[in-house]
Amino acid sequence: MNQPLFIKDLSLFRGLDLKKVLFVDNHIFSFAANLPNGIPVVDFLGNRDDCELLKVANYAIALSTADDIMTANDDIFGL
Repeated sequence: MNQPLFIKDLSLFRGLDLKKVLFVDNHIFSFAANLPNGIPVVDFLGNRDDCELLKVANYAIALSTADDIMTANDDIFGL
């Protein structure tokens, strides 16, 4: 079954400093309007050993001191 695609655009939040925003989603097309802000993650399927959220949290902490998260994130993922 085909699921609808949703592109979530952060520009809807007026005044939001995108240099300080990370966008986490398991579908890369969801953050297509804001690729430098995006962190692609794998689907959560209920596995108790899944550690994706921990990886994202550690990554976000590592980027928390960056002046421009978009540039730092783009350097890592190159989306």
